[in-house]
Amino acid sequence: MKSHNDGSVVAGDFNNDSRKKLIDTAVELFSKKGFHAVSVREICSQAKLNISLISYYFSGKEGLLVAALEELSKGQLERVEVLLGKFESRLDFEARLKGFLNGMVKLYLDNPLLIRLFLEELEKQQAGAERVFSQTFFKTWELFTQFIKQGRQAGFLRSSTENDRIIAIQLLSPFLGLMRTSVSSKKFYQITLADKDFRDALIEQIVLSVLEK
Repeated sequence: MKSHNDGSVVAGDFNNDSRKKLIDTAVELFSKKGFHAVSVREICSQAKLNISLISYYFSGKEGLLVAALEELSKGQLERVEVLLGKFESRLDFEARLKGFLNGMVKLYLDNPLLIRLFLEELEKQQAGAERVFSQTFFKTWELFTQFIKQGRQAGFLRSSTENDRIIAIQLLSPFLGLMRTSVSSKKFYQITLADKDFRDALIEQIVLSVLEK
């Protein structure tokens, strides 16, 4: 393996380990300091990799962020399409709904730094984050609201509103809120999505709140 005197790997060492290390290091730094406050040089210095690898793999810092978000979204849409497919009964609808919420939480628990970074960059209208959101997560939202509409039309959901987006937001908001405030929620309220008993009880309560009795 070729390297500089400082131990950083030079551009001739193109491999998936280097690519993954750059992504992991960038996510860590972006999460701590924000996307715009981190330089390409800082990422490569911490990863002990040559700066030329950023251009080789990602064409720049924004490309690195997009690559990290694309890794996050890989396969998500396909899984959601299956999970939110045709249901056969109320019990099937309820099971699929709980499965979707559990899957969303699992995605966060597997990638907490990246998810929080993703949400922050969306609020800042970062172009790469918005592009990945449009390609995957907005389509997931559309599938979910369609699933809610079908459940409502089947008589499985309370009929206090026919606005399926409101019902979808009612279901998703508690989880998104806990994702955004994970540190303070755990510190001050002793609440965390990582607690399986709490998570299961929360999902059960939220689902019961929208189901027709």
